[in-house]
Amino acid sequence: VSEYGKTLFVVNHERRSPHRQMILMFKVHQDSLVFVDSLMHPLLTSPNDLCFDGQHGLFISNDSRKKGHMIEQLLFKTSYVLHVVLNTRKWTRVVDNLRYANGVGVNNGQLYVSAVREKGIHVYQKGDTAWMPVDTLGAFSGADNITFHDQDIYTTAHPQITKFVGHSRDLNKPSPGELYRVNTANGAVERIYQDNGKLMSAPSTAFKFRDNVYVAQVFRPYLLKLPLKLDE
Repeated sequence: VSEYGKTLFVVNHERRSPHRQMILMFKVHQDSLVFVDSLMHPLLTSPNDLCFDGQHGLFISNDSRKKGHMIEQLLFKTSYVLHVVLNTRKWTRVVDNLRYANGVGVNNGQLYVSAVREKGIHVYQKGDTAWMPVDTLGAFSGADNITFHDQDIYTTAHPQITKFVGHSRDLNKPSPGELYRVNTANGAVERIYQDNGKLMSAPSTAFKFRDNVYVAQVFRPYLLKLPLKLDE
């Protein structure tokens, strides 16, 4: 972000004070991070993912009205996407009525949002006064965070949500995971990896670097390196 230099934004959940949900800002130096500020708001009740808007603000997905409310996340369309302007701290709800909002990203002026309990990835275009839905890419369920590589979106998915819930309560119970590549230009969807949960359980984020895809998991504290030559 130009006003702040190179900045890292982090979603933070305070376990001792669940009502204190916030976004932390760190200035990035060559060999260290320096805390700059934090962002809080009454609407920021359960932040899940965030992205820079390409100008002066952030988009933040908020997956439930109360942190950790699994029933709400799984059953009700009460989650949403927020936008905050960093220099004025103006907060706005820009997307509503999602069931378990999750990944959020901006590419070529469009806003992309995934929701675990909905199909595919929703695409929004800025209108005169609001962000309007224009498309849904794919029909797979359980989509988690999204990252971009050129015109492609890389996203993980939870195809069996009941096993995901079971894994959240007992890490010895595997949760199957999938990895998708979605082309934003033509809408093509390709499942490029799947696992029964033994190796990759409850995957949360995938990003491509060179010929590998690196995958983070929701509950396991390590990254997986998948040596996939995805361009072949």
